[in-house]
Amino acid sequence: MSAKTLPHDLDAEQALLSCLFIDTEAIDRVRDLLRPEDFYAERNGRIFAAATELADRGEAIDVLLVKIALERQEWLAKAGGVEYLAELAQKIPTAVSVRHYAQVVQDLSLQRTLLQTGDALVRSASNGHFDRTSALTELERVIAVTRQRSGFGSPAAAPPGMGMDQILSAEELMEPVSWLPFLGHDGVVVDGWSHVIGGYTGTGKSPLIKHASVPWLRMGKRVLWVSEENFKIWRDDGDVLRSIYGDTSVPWGNQRIIPASGRSASALVKDAAACRFDVLVIDTLRQVCKPVSEKDAAEVRVALDPWLSLAGERGATVIVLHHHRKSEGEHGERFAGSEAILTPFDVALEYKFAQKENQRFLSGVRIRGGHPRPYLCVERGSDFGQLLVLGEAGYVKTRELDSLVADILEDTAEELTTREVREALGDKPPSLDTVERSLIRLARKERIRRLPPLSEHVAGKVVKWRGVDLFG
Repeated sequence: MSAKTLPHDLDAEQALLSCLFIDTEAIDRVRDLLRPEDFYAERNGRIFAAATELADRGEAIDVLLVKIALERQEWLAKAGGVEYLAELAQKIPTAVSVRHYAQVVQDLSLQRTLLQTGDALVRSASNGHFDRTSALTELERVIAVTRQRSGFGSPAAAPPGMGMDQILSAEELMEPVSWLPFLGHDGVVVDGWSHVIGGYTGTGKSPLIKHASVPWLRMGKRVLWVSEENFKIWRDDGDVLRSIYGDTSVPWGNQRIIPASGRSASALVKDAAACRFDVLVIDTLRQVCKPVSEKDAAEVRVALDPWLSLAGERGATVIVLHHHRKSEGEHGERFAGSEAILTPFDVALEYKFAQKENQRFLSGVRIRGGHPRPYLCVERGSDFGQLLVLGEAGYVKTRELDSLVADILEDTAEELTTREVREALGDKPPSLDTVERSLIRLARKERIRRLPPLSEHVAGKVVKWRGVDLFG
């Protein structure tokens, strides 16, 4: 196989080296992934080796010091001279994606190793010099190295000798987290983790996070929005937020907005890198990160990596808002792009319409670390009014059903069977069993009456219900 056909990406190699000149700490984020021989262009490998040696000595990585190091090895001219070093130092504006570039270089290096090994074995078999023992030994060596460098050879996360039942029941293995308050409720947003919140257009994902971020501002957190909404919308919403939460008690200056309209993804990353923040809100993934395809996991990862890397370097919390696809589905299936979108995030949440127009359900699709998934009912005032978490959604649904059933019986002078009560609940009523449980709960609280009474056995009898206001 000729060298020209071997996989490589010179742009990724140059971008990685450029990161080393931009940020002296970038070398520490890639040393576990790369070796000089991983570079397709030998001069790039030599420059990486020189940068590594400088870092080992505690020296800065800059054009002058790399030049001196290459001169000592008589490699400066073959590496392109000072001109090439200066070109590398100016190639990209920020080092936030250095880890991504390193993974690209490493992946291609491993591909070349496998291809070259296979090519050598094919040649030896073709010219009659094939030795089975030597071939198997070489294959095992290359595969072992590839597995180890790809992370497959690392030891299991669980302590040796533990059964799966022990692992599942070992509370000390659950990753400890610090929750950010979310409308007065814990268990939704984890400090320092990445989150994606999906919902149909119009559910109010942006207002949800705008209200939720007020306590974060009061805690001293700096919140950066990269938003599809323009300054005019933010001015209108800001006036409402200030009227609700006050002008002096909230440090509004700690919240900064970068409009995304008309800007490239790379320009937005560069702007965000120039800001200080503890919470990064991306509204929306499609308009800000601009993935080539939302169904291709690799493309989604490429679009998200600069943002997740930037936030990771600062220990910041990330919240990405994303539109659901139009067709229905169960949980994550509603996310446009589905698994490709969900996989990069630590926490995935859905924000969806409830039966009442002013209520929404916020439910957890997945969360790493074995923590319980939230399921909350959120009620909002008119328009952009204050949001309130009513409680666990299951309890709220039960309470709402009981209230509707009680109203139906109080508004009629007739005695109704369980089936008649269910029919009165509208086009999409709950199951007959669910309605019966609601009726029994209400009867036990003496809000309605059962005929015959709850104290009597009803096997074979017709059961009817009526409101307590019929009894004088």
